[in-house]
Amino acid sequence: MSVGTGNALDIFTGWGYNWNIRKVKGEKNVNKTEEHRLLAGISHELRSPIDAILSYGRLIVAESGDTAIREYAQKIESAALGMTGVIDGMLDKAADYGEKYGREHSSLPAAKPVSSRTTAPGEDSKVPLVLIVDDDEMIRGTASDILGSIFRTELAEDGNDALKKLETVCPSLILLDINMPEPDGFRTLELIRRSPDLSVIPVIFLTGDEDREIEIRCLKAGASDFVRKPFVSQVLVERVRRIIELDRLQNYLSSEVAVQTRRSVHLSKEIMLALSKAVDAKDHYTNGHSQRVAAYSAEIARRMGKLRREQEDIYAMGLLHDVGKIGVSEAIINKTSRLDDGEYMQIKTHTTIGYEILKIITEIPGLATGARWHHERYDGRGYPDGLSGTDIPEEARIICVADCYDAMTSNRSYSKVREQAAVREEMLRCCGTQFDPDIARIMVAMIDDDPDYSMSERVGHMFAVPTVTSGTADHADPADIPVPVTEDAGKERPFIPEAAGLDIITARRNISDETVLASTIRRFYDLMPSKLTKLRSAYETAEKGGELSSYRIEAHSMKSSSATVGLNTLSDLAKALELMAKDGNIAGIRELHPTFTEEWEQMYGRLRKAYELHDAGKGQGSGDITAALPDLLTMLRLYMENMDVDAADSVIKLLETYSFGEPLNGCIEELKTAVLALDEDGVNAVSQRILEEIGK
Repeated sequence: MSVGTGNALDIFTGWGYNWNIRKVKGEKNVNKTEEHRLLAGISHELRSPIDAILSYGRLIVAESGDTAIREYAQKIESAALGMTGVIDGMLDKAADYGEKYGREHSSLPAAKPVSSRTTAPGEDSKVPLVLIVDDDEMIRGTASDILGSIFRTELAEDGNDALKKLETVCPSLILLDINMPEPDGFRTLELIRRSPDLSVIPVIFLTGDEDREIEIRCLKAGASDFVRKPFVSQVLVERVRRIIELDRLQNYLSSEVAVQTRRSVHLSKEIMLALSKAVDAKDHYTNGHSQRVAAYSAEIARRMGKLRREQEDIYAMGLLHDVGKIGVSEAIINKTSRLDDGEYMQIKTHTTIGYEILKIITEIPGLATGARWHHERYDGRGYPDGLSGTDIPEEARIICVADCYDAMTSNRSYSKVREQAAVREEMLRCCGTQFDPDIARIMVAMIDDDPDYSMSERVGHMFAVPTVTSGTADHADPADIPVPVTEDAGKERPFIPEAAGLDIITARRNISDETVLASTIRRFYDLMPSKLTKLRSAYETAEKGGELSSYRIEAHSMKSSSATVGLNTLSDLAKALELMAKDGNIAGIRELHPTFTEEWEQMYGRLRKAYELHDAGKGQGSGDITAALPDLLTMLRLYMENMDVDAADSVIKLLETYSFGEPLNGCIEELKTAVLALDEDGVNAVSQRILEEIGK
């Protein structure tokens, strides 16, 4: 099927809201009343979807019993509140800029006027530069790893180092830690703001504090936003990307209102895409499902002769049709066996949950339609309301066909991709029962126009989703910040250690990229001895009557870095020590300090074992590590002798990932049984048989 001019995809380049800008685009002198009206309109359109997200978050907090989901909802709410403040400030500054410089500036102002600041040789000045300022080497490195695939980064170890670097470089944004040795983050920002050249650079504070007053102080100090540590990689990237975009946007919003109207579409689309991806991420088998359903639905609508705006709305409905699954347990969504009656009832609630979430979004009143009724059947045997025939909203009937088509052409927990002919036959078979016959026949025509079977998970889908354009090529585009392209094919999977106390699920919530996560945990492990040495030194100083400020800073650093990699117990202990140091409670520190340092050393030992185990098997090939077996078996027997069952289990898990052939595979199973039974003699006996078998 060809996708050309007039195709449903053309709608996306203009997907957004049509503000009444009348002749403003061509006018050089816009009166204040008109401009304020326009800015108020823009503020309303930008904030409306954010207000919807706030309501959505509060709804989930109120109704969900899942602790993790409630935590995510609270984070979404916090982020949305921060964004509204940024938008208000952006619009205020835009109005001030227009009054100060006039309306004749129709293009993006030149780069910030710092003549002595240059771009390093060989670096692309068009790629934004982010200056990362943090006294914790691990946090600096992790932030650089996360942002480095999109932005250029420069690192500074404290406030003084940052001020020195700012003499020669001009970043697009500064990521600034609060808790550092003097000057701390607030003092550093104050010194930066004294320079006219530097004062215009946006700053995002990094903070490990949970004090609401700190957040307020950050914004009052002039920060554009703040990010909590441990930061979530996607949140950090999007916050930095968004603030840089908004900074560029404010420089010419007043003189190009029409262009910036299109930019607001980017925000609305990102929110919808983010919600759909958040839902798809809960189901390991539906990556990209919502976007494919949206694209198929829009194409069906186009073939039905729908107007451009109707196609746009149906695309949005398809994108968010499964948003209610955010309130359904992941265990149920990803269950591979048959659901029991109770579990099936929970799955069915995603339609009504999605309806309640989306009905509060007024810009596209029909958004909730697809969410509530896409599981209704044409014969009336669907849910949640048992509607039939044309009583089912037409948009929902369209999405039902697109949704079922994608289910048949994608790998799911309960089924595999079907052959195209079988999918076509099923569409025809269900005409008039499950599907609206007219809509099903349109999908059959789409299948017939797709001889290469492009409309499937294997290809993605045949429709690319364009980004919103700015309208004029003469202006720098705040959205033209590059998106990382992953090239995982052929690369060895990064090693992430398993150790008691290391919560990998939490770590992955913070850092979703496996390579960055692996390097962050390794960096943390490498820095553990030096961090402990610094804390002990600060403790000795405090015991001799010195100040507790250094101890507080070190405890704060250990709290944030531990939380980043999922070491929740260590993070909680460090947090308690930090608060004691802040309150001057030396007695409490004396009591807790030994426990914390002992736990820190034990965790270092567990991680060391995991890395040693991995290094022993590294480089032996993907299918045969026979040469490493003697060393691995020696470790296994040592772990069993010391009753270190977790480490012994790690050896077994590594061995199970390889195929040795018989009889060694059978011996590995015997080893596993012996370890589970805590049978040290059995482990020794089987290990000896393996060594004899391989001639060692």
